[in-house]
Amino acid sequence: MKLERTVSRRQRRVLCAFAGLAALVFPATLDAQAPLGTRWISFAVFLSLFAVLVVSTRRLAFRSAKTLDEREVQLSLRAYQHGYAFAIGIIVGSVVSEFTSFPFPPFALEPTITVTPADLVYWLTIILVAPTFVIAWTEPDPPAEEVRTIPNA
Repeated sequence: MKLERTVSRRQRRVLCAFAGLAALVFPATLDAQAPLGTRWISFAVFLSLFAVLVVSTRRLAFRSAKTLDEREVQLSLRAYQHGYAFAIGIIVGSVVSEFTSFPFPPFALEPTITVTPADLVYWLTIILVAPTFVIAWTEPDPPAEEVRTIPNA
């Protein structure tokens, strides 16, 4: 027996807000001075919120165009366009913040950039999930006759 529940636009936006907050907090725990347990816990929260967000949007950003109707294809294309622009903005912003973070005092004339594997995983995750953010935030509630459900196994 499968239990089903609907996911409203408001619920998806709340998920977006929590996932966005996790995306902002997660890089702060990547610092080498942060305890290893804190990094793993924040990474697990980060990924689990994104997984729930992907499921709540019926995986539209990851499905083949052959399985989508015309409206869903347009929604997916728009989500990729805006989502990747958003993701590139986050990545460029984090790289610029590395360039502008000088040790105080003394001021360093040559900024040092350190890109760790954790940074790369973070950026890759942002790139993969950015279209889902756009879908979750912009897709309206379904009409009363069309109920979108998430099966609970």
